[in-house]
Amino acid sequence: MGGGIIFYEAKFHKEPVTAQMIQEEIRQVEQTGLKCYKYGFFQGQDLYVKRRTT
Repeated sequence: MGGGIIFYEAKFHKEPVTAQMIQEEIRQVEQTGLKCYKYGFFQGQDLYVKRRTT
């Protein structure tokens, strides 16, 4: 396994997923002790959250 874990999350909400929701998901994954180097989120509607590179 190259760089570690890539975490993907599918969201099925009527409302668009917000940056705050994504940060909360990342926080929850980090609390498990998993060392993810990349996260991917997708949903049924378009996801309008800018990519964070840090």
